[in-house]
Amino acid sequence: MERLRRHPEVLSRLVDEVDAGGSELRQATIYEVQRTRPTLEATTRCPKTRIRLGDWVLPPGTNVMINFQMAHESDENFPDADSFNPDRFVGSNPKAFRWIPFGGGVNRCIGAGFANMEMNVALRIPLREFRFTPIDAPGERRHYRGVAIAPARGARAVVYRRTGAASRDRDSVSVADHGS
Repeated sequence: MERLRRHPEVLSRLVDEVDAGGSELRQATIYEVQRTRPTLEATTRCPKTRIRLGDWVLPPGTNVMINFQMAHESDENFPDADSFNPDRFVGSNPKAFRWIPFGGGVNRCIGAGFANMEMNVALRIPLREFRFTPIDAPGERRHYRGVAIAPARGARAVVYRRTGAASRDRDSVSVADHGS
């Protein structure tokens, strides 16, 4: 929500999509939020054999840090990488080894699929039930919370319960449908 409140046009399109029962833009937005604000910034690997990495030769046992954020902020990997643009992922999946919030290869997070499903639900329900007030303040800084990264001010939001047209998402039940 921290990112979406600063991009009211995307927020409005997401609400319209939720009301229509769609999910394509929502999935693209999840990918874009993970690109611009990954939960983890980097990981390390320790090769068991000698490897060549560009001009360098790394002996076995050398610790190598893989910085997800640098890959995500690269204009080579994502044109206009500094902008928040979920449309870059509409109709396509992110390219492997360019978009790596869950790592990659055999060491990719085993919970990535579940986490994605959880983010989808955690975004759909608030968009369906509440109206979020946009904000034009700069984005919150990152705050390192031990292992994970979160918005520094907690991604506070001013919200109002939505009234009016109910979602046409047949798989959803609104809190408003049950009186509270």
